[in-house]
Amino acid sequence: MDKNTLESPEGKLIFAHEAQHILKGHAWDKLYIELMCCFFWINPAIYWVRKELHRLHEFQVDRAVGECYGKTDYASFLLNLTQQHQQLDYMQSRILKSQNELVERVDRLMRNLSPRTKGYQYLLLVPCICVLIVSFSFIKPPKEKITVSSAVKNGAKTIVLDPGHGGKDSGGTNSKGLKEKDLTLQACKMIQNELEKEGFKVVLTHSKDEFMMLKDRAAFTGDALISIHFDVDPSNAKRPIGLLYPKAVELPKIQDQSRELAFRLTQNLQKQGLSTQKPAESHSHAILRGAKIPALIVSLGNMNTFSNTLDPEFISAFAQAIKTSLSE
Repeated sequence: MDKNTLESPEGKLIFAHEAQHILKGHAWDKLYIELMCCFFWINPAIYWVRKELHRLHEFQVDRAVGECYGKTDYASFLLNLTQQHQQLDYMQSRILKSQNELVERVDRLMRNLSPRTKGYQYLLLVPCICVLIVSFSFIKPPKEKITVSSAVKNGAKTIVLDPGHGGKDSGGTNSKGLKEKDLTLQACKMIQNELEKEGFKVVLTHSKDEFMMLKDRAAFTGDALISIHFDVDPSNAKRPIGLLYPKAVELPKIQDQSRELAFRLTQNLQKQGLSTQKPAESHSHAILRGAKIPALIVSLGNMNTFSNTLDPEFISAFAQAIKTSLSE
């Protein structure tokens, strides 16, 4: 705060409020609860405890400041904060994080609790926190069984093809004005046609030019998810097919199965006479992080080397490699 604000009545109350947080050591409480959130992040109770701890801190400080400056004056100060039409500045927002807190804080401020009552309240809080933390911390989430070789009831493998980009997300554009979203959709439909001839069940995340959130694309189920993309290289040089598989995902089996599928597909692409790069892992692509089945991102090469229509022989060879990889 600048000097003028600091010397105003409101500024003095803000300063007194923050000083009480320091004097009561609330920073150590916050540090402790954040560390607990790191260790027990899967436990929803810990986040409720963190919220309640913030409320408890504010109740304590409100009472201390109210006893010093007068409860009525301090309550009026809190009320005035909510009546301001302009956006609260940083220091004011620290005093009152939301207007929903106001009624409860003023009510607590004006109560006359005996020392014994306050002691019982704080004493009861400790076992409640311990029970809530322990009750969730030792519960192990069920392990999901997902394998590349699993089959649907009719014996056909289900492959999810994701045409990269779509709708307002056009992706890259080559030197001829061809958009990546159009090329990926065309490629996926051609791959779908080839795989269905071989008896595979193929599902497209979207079959027309439309935008989809990555989390929705990753929600599909089947035996494998393959997201099709292209690179854009200004040099017009041909680029080998690149494959990415997930790293550090929620289900460790998915990472292992995706890596296995990536290297197996690379070998079969090479057997089809297609140039490939060594598969690489990625933890930055949302569709890989969120996938519940083995998933790959495949770049089919430099867009500047393709015309408006993809080579059927190239697509056929790519589809054959997928078929062989999922059948082994």
